Amino acid sequence: AGIAATRGQLDRLIRVWLLGNGIGFGRYPQTEGAGEGGHTIVTLDPKERFCQCGGLGHLEGIMGHRAMRLRFLDLEPDEVFEQAKLGDARCAAFVDLWHRALAAGTANSIHLEGPGKFFITGPNAVFAQPDLIQLFLHEMVRMSPLQGSALEVVATSDEVAIVGAAVSSRRVNNLG
Repeated sequence: AGIAATRGQLDRLIRVWLLGNGIGFGRYPQTEGAGEGGHTIVTLDPKERFCQCGGLGHLEGIMGHRAMRLRFLDLEPDEVFEQAKLGDARCAAFVDLWHRALAAGTANSIHLEGPGKFFITGPNAVFAQPDLIQLFLHEMVRMSPLQGSALEVVATSDEVAIVGAAVSSRRVNNLG
């Protein structure tokens, strides 16, 4: 709700990826359900078992901070992305996979709820390259009625969290 309010999006559906130790997914307006978007299946590769829940092929098993540390025991996640920029083939292949995984999770949401605005936030949002995600997303979402989603990286802040709490509280009070 905080991102929707601070971006003037309270009147429409928005979705938010929170990239950190795990991967969170939220939507505004909120709906009922478990909402475990980080456990969306984005690959059927049986070697992709890095999710902390033990599940196979989860988005969090590729993008989560913990998962990246398990995959690269010799590098921290920020070093992986830096080495990719410097031309390290192993790191560059992973950065490609990381962005494809986020595009796949986003494509799943688009196929279920239609196109719209997606915000990317959290401590690991600094790694996100929206143009690369859009490129992969275009490969995955081909039906014209589903085209037109937008991605925006948003810095994490206490202000957004406080505004979100206030908006959510107001909605609850108005509903009750």
